[in-house]
Amino acid sequence: DSKCAIEKGWGCTGEPSACTTTCGDGVIAGAEKCDDKNLAVNDGCDVKCGVENGWSCMGEPSVCATICGDGVIAGVEKCDDKNAKDGDGCSMNCTLEIGWDCTPNEPTICTRLYPVITEVNVGSPEHVIISNPHMVPIELEGLHMMWNHTNSLDQWPLPKQTVAAGKTFIISETPNNPVGAYEPPGLTLGASYTNGGWVSLCDGPCTANSGTNVKDLVSYEGSAPGPALPSGVSFSGGPVT
Repeated sequence: DSKCAIEKGWGCTGEPSACTTTCGDGVIAGAEKCDDKNLAVNDGCDVKCGVENGWSCMGEPSVCATICGDGVIAGVEKCDDKNAKDGDGCSMNCTLEIGWDCTPNEPTICTRLYPVITEVNVGSPEHVIISNPHMVPIELEGLHMMWNHTNSLDQWPLPKQTVAAGKTFIISETPNNPVGAYEPPGLTLGASYTNGGWVSLCDGPCTANSGTNVKDLVSYEGSAPGPALPSGVSFSGGPVT
């Protein structure tokens, strides 16, 4: 300084003196952007006292925190999809949400995983079995099912329920439900199944005419064909059964 004293955060040697900042002393000096009083890496402030990508640092000594929502996976973050909201696979705290498949990319890309319909029983009691074919748990909340058959069109939302990997979930009407089955409020099937029909699984409310949000559909045929499939839904590889 003007009195030839060493300034805080610096070290000086020689004549004339050559002065450099001391990274790791907890003082931000010269060109330093942070100083967390250590020379560790991956804690927000690097060995040259620069702020690491995906972090924000404040104070002396610096306190550093990751920035969830910047698209960079840093610190203890498991994902970062460049936003800070829940319900899209990567939470507002940058943790992985149940029922999603997320890539390690930066920013993270997440895809929701859906169950599949594995059985439709038109006997007594009428019921549908859905299965989780994935290696991780999935969530049913937000999904709907529709049963379109001879004389009736029934729809119901699925409950807030987690289905473990490889497990099944039964939706049935009363009476005589299978053990452990979910009974949708007010669902009364019991119409004639002489003709065919179909059952769809949708992300959000189902409609009889549009298949834009249909994730799986099972169609069956009796003595006569059932209702027309939703627009956009088709089968290949053989006749519908």
